Amino acid sequence: MLLKFLQSLNKLSLIVLIPPGIVIFSKEEQPSNTYAPMLVQVSGIVMFCKLEQTVKAKS
Repeated sequence: MLLKFLQSLNKLSLIVLIPPGIVIFSKEEQPSNTYAPMLVQVSGIVMFCKLEQTVKAKS
């Protein structure tokens, strides 16, 4: 279900969903069919692995 939800939002380059879970990903990093294996869950936070450089670039 989550993957389908992410794919439904793939027109946006960056999505941030606030609790109960935090999902952060950038479409620019990977095509939609690789979102699922690239997601890593740490302490209740789900983060897209390669997002760090994108966050630094946008901030």
